[in-house]
Amino acid sequence: MESSKYCPEEEYSRRIEEYTRALNKEMRLYNLLSNLRIVVFFVGVGLSIYLFLVRYYLFSGILFPVTIILFVYLIIQHGKIQAVTEELSRLIEINQASIKRITGEWTQFTDMGEEFIDPEHQYSIDLDIFGKASLFQWVNVTSTYLGRRKLTNILTKTSEDKDQILCRQSAIKELADNLDWRQSFQAEGMGFKGVSRNPEGLLKWTGMDNELLNKPGLILILQILPIITTIAVLVYLVIPDVHYLVAVIPVLIQAVLLWLGKKLIIEVVESTGKYKKETRIYQGLFRLLEKAEFTNDLLTDLQIKLFDDRGRLASHQVSKLGKIVENMDLRYVPMFHVLLNLLVMWDYQCIIALERWKERSGKYFHQWLQAVADVEALSSLAVICYDHKEWVFPEIVTDGQIFKASDLGHPLIPDSSRVCNDLELNQQRNILIITGSNMSGKSTLLRTVGINLVLAFAGAPVCAQKLQCSMMGIYSSMRVNDSLEQNISSFYAELLRVKMIVDASRKSKPMIFLLDEIFRGTNSKDRHLGAITVLKKMNKKGIIGLVSTHDLELGELEKESSLQVRNYHFEESYQDNEIHFDYQLKPGVSTTTNAIYLMKMVGIDMVKES
Repeated sequence: MESSKYCPEEEYSRRIEEYTRALNKEMRLYNLLSNLRIVVFFVGVGLSIYLFLVRYYLFSGILFPVTIILFVYLIIQHGKIQAVTEELSRLIEINQASIKRITGEWTQFTDMGEEFIDPEHQYSIDLDIFGKASLFQWVNVTSTYLGRRKLTNILTKTSEDKDQILCRQSAIKELADNLDWRQSFQAEGMGFKGVSRNPEGLLKWTGMDNELLNKPGLILILQILPIITTIAVLVYLVIPDVHYLVAVIPVLIQAVLLWLGKKLIIEVVESTGKYKKETRIYQGLFRLLEKAEFTNDLLTDLQIKLFDDRGRLASHQVSKLGKIVENMDLRYVPMFHVLLNLLVMWDYQCIIALERWKERSGKYFHQWLQAVADVEALSSLAVICYDHKEWVFPEIVTDGQIFKASDLGHPLIPDSSRVCNDLELNQQRNILIITGSNMSGKSTLLRTVGINLVLAFAGAPVCAQKLQCSMMGIYSSMRVNDSLEQNISSFYAELLRVKMIVDASRKSKPMIFLLDEIFRGTNSKDRHLGAITVLKKMNKKGIIGLVSTHDLELGELEKESSLQVRNYHFEESYQDNEIHFDYQLKPGVSTTTNAIYLMKMVGIDMVKES
């Protein structure tokens, strides 16, 4: 692939400089306001006290409230500037990480998706989808729990719908071009630690019905009685000679009702307190997604999910919930809370408002979170598109079984050391046998094919100058380890893996298989016979695959007219007692080996035969 003049690293560096200048400016203002509010408070209050002591009561009475108002204003402004500085710091962090992604330092990222590693998955272990130096570690810019899960699903459950892939491609292109919005969206998610927690409890809470709403008669009493009580109290206070019992009796009735519902009130207040911060976490993400201007159908459909059935926006509904929670928090102002409770049964009014909110909007919360998760996952893949505009979106074909690539390279290998190859598999050459010496590039080639297909079916660009591929399942057997826990040897583990692939081939669904050093754990005779058996079983319509091997005799299969097998190999050269690999794929069977040479290189002297 020819490198492009386009340099995203320069743009990221420019942004870091811009945000750093803005951050330094805001920090100066932040420190100024910190000092100013202290000065205002002590000078204002001190002067007010002095004026009071010298009997300038009018000036003291004016200065004191003005000082308090100015002090509160400075606190509010200080808080706003703090929010701006925190956002600027996150934006700087995002762009620094973006540079690391380009320079190859992304393996330092802490989120490797290790909890998603599944030894039983059909390809994720072999293709480095999760874990150290993985595809997930490289692309992930999600913040929410569901966003990470969505990205995981996209990378491990290959789409079988061409239209879905094409729609994702269009969405990823649009997001890639909208760098400002993507980074703002990511920064918003990074602003809250709780956003990465599993929202299962929150979703259960927002969707939970309260028995109170199922008793319309009781609801009517709880809403009418406060009106009667308020009127009775006002009558007693305004009209002379009205007996105090007119006001006391309805107040006592309300006090009894509050006492009877004490358990319910405490439960609701505690659960609300548990989730109130978590609901606010998502409000900013909802608002940013609502205001975004998208043209892609997939992205606009996700925006539509942020409306409920009455056309109300998710951010507005969360804002209403926030106001209800603020009203409930008045209980932490005891005197005021007691007065409100006795007068209008404040706790009950808050609970009724909360449960009605759940009834109207709570059922949509999962839908809203899922929309955010989908956009986060697509934004992660858009990073590839923005950082590597020289890469291409694959052409998904529906006629026949094909994988045809020009300048195909491994996306996780840095540009400086990546070697690209042309490769084609089709029904006339549906199995490629790759031979070559140790470390010559056989395994990397298989992983290159597999991981690019994962990206292709995710809707992302691939590391190639051109790629045509049909829809197919991906199966691999490359990293096979023994298991002490299950008492399974590495050879038996490989047998089980290969059996999974053979079983999948019987389902009459298009697939590609990647077998690395097939049956390496047994003797050469059994390895040869076993490999021939497997390859003949996989020689079916709709199935293509690559097999790497040291067994050069497998190359003889190309001569069988009943098989569509082709041989390719990697080779090495020797110069000045050093071994050199060019990692270029060439037709034919390998004619060189390097095991003995490598042994000598590490200091193992070969024993001469007697």
